[in-house]
Amino acid sequence: MFINYFHHSNTVKDIWIRNEKINIECIWKIIRPIVDSQYDAYYAARLYFNHGILSNWWEKQYIIQNTIIDFFFANISYYVSQKDCENKMRKLKHHAQINLLDKKIIDNLIKTDTLPLPTPQTNLIVLLFESLEGWIFENFEGSEHIAPNMKQLINKENILFVPRVKSQAQQGNSGDGQMIVLTGLLPLKVGAACRLYGKNRYPNYAHFFTTSITINPSPGSWNQREVNPNYGFNYLKEFYGDDNQMIDSLIEHGSHAKQPFFLLGITTASHSPFNCNESYRPPLPNDMPTTLKNYLTCVNYTDNVIGKLITKIETNPNWSNTTLVITGDHTVFKEQMLKKFYPYTKTSDISLKSMHNYIPLIIYSPSITSKTIENGIHYQSDIYSTILSLIGEDDYYWKGIGKNILSKDKSNRIDEETGYRISDIIIRNNYFENYRKFNQNNN
Repeated sequence: MFINYFHHSNTVKDIWIRNEKINIECIWKIIRPIVDSQYDAYYAARLYFNHGILSNWWEKQYIIQNTIIDFFFANISYYVSQKDCENKMRKLKHHAQINLLDKKIIDNLIKTDTLPLPTPQTNLIVLLFESLEGWIFENFEGSEHIAPNMKQLINKENILFVPRVKSQAQQGNSGDGQMIVLTGLLPLKVGAACRLYGKNRYPNYAHFFTTSITINPSPGSWNQREVNPNYGFNYLKEFYGDDNQMIDSLIEHGSHAKQPFFLLGITTASHSPFNCNESYRPPLPNDMPTTLKNYLTCVNYTDNVIGKLITKIETNPNWSNTTLVITGDHTVFKEQMLKKFYPYTKTSDISLKSMHNYIPLIIYSPSITSKTIENGIHYQSDIYSTILSLIGEDDYYWKGIGKNILSKDKSNRIDEETGYRISDIIIRNNYFENYRKFNQNNN
């Protein structure tokens, strides 16, 4: 593997990052602890390679891309920027330059005349479903077996369903998806903001609630311990477990929490390399590509355990005033991988190509008066703005980069590239912490 190559190479001694000479042995000293300690799919992928379970070349390439390379570069950017190694690593420049035009755009997004905000109208549960893609809700052979609980929920009243939400996560993958949904900001295009800028002050809706808990069954992932307090949470529950244990923990905490509560649940079963409990394997076509079949099996498993939570909300009076949000943190199938599936998906009426890079959004809420299905294209940053409205916090000072999907007013939407640039400035400058200072310097 290339990480071992870094460690053992006798020929390549140095690499260059932004015109700075970096010794490879120095890099290895920095990244070795995190590679050794993180519960990451790297180990699962290595196990699969060694035992020959993944024999198909392009499946191996996919695992390398999604579980090793993305993880590696997101983490090395963090450590190169933040850590020194025997005085050979230089701290890179963090602050992004801000011009008056960008500052005006940012200031127009921030309300300065806010009044004390009310207590949230409902409890809130957000499930960040690992790698959930929108095409699974299309009709194709075997689709009725994949996510029956979520599909049944979509057919109820008080529902907002959006099958095409453009994923805006970048190198931070799940960490980016979490940040977008919780703060209404777009992520950095290079590196993971939750690692590089975990100590920043972030706008959020978690602090509105009497109790707010993140339940994470993958300890150490995406800097949760540092960044969660700055996302407004009171508590972080971490343990090594599966999605069933995560949902059980979420229900337990919700049953004892003082209302209104906010619970964030993070699923992990559908993370590549898609190795799930065989007892949950749904009946799928025999000729379906193995990787697709394994992915859908994992989605089905998590859907089964989510069914317990849906039943709790629908049947328990203490949970009836609860807004439930289910969405993907990011997509999973890269363009080069999709090309291998196209011959099958074309003959099977699976909209994998037209639905590329879209995650779904399902919101069940007493604040939604009738079933609403939005078939147009929306953006991941819209989720934050929509949640703010549904819990009754429309007057919060930060509405986010996106727009409320349920609002008829879609004017003055910031284009996506501007959104990334503005968010980059806000994150790198810790803008919400330094807001007064920036105003004083530019007035």
